[in-house]
Amino acid sequence: MDELSTAVLMVTSSGEIQMANKQAHSLFGYKKGDLDGKAVAALLVPQSTRRLSALLSALVERSLAALGSREEEADAAGGATERTVVLGMHRERMAFPLRVTLSKASGERRLGGCG
Repeated sequence: MDELSTAVLMVTSSGEIQMANKQAHSLFGYKKGDLDGKAVAALLVPQSTRRLSALLSALVERSLAALGSREEEADAAGGATERTVVLGMHRERMAFPLRVTLSKASGERRLGGCG
């Protein structure tokens, strides 16, 4: 994922960062590996944290509702994405606008986000 030109975070349904690519580390001002295990909320201003949490919860609920559905219905319900603009927070405490897309990344209820 480091070859992508877009910042990518793999985030659990509870908001914990599982993986961040090189661009994400650069965007938020962290060294490689420093974001692993950190709450995604730490990368946002408080108002944006609430918005992103609500979107993440909605995506998780739709994914869970799709469990037990026929495969085609599950793909349609679980494959939805959420998009928003939030304020990110650089490690040096500088806020900046951030376009975020949340989508289900796997059957393990991990959700991807990018900046």
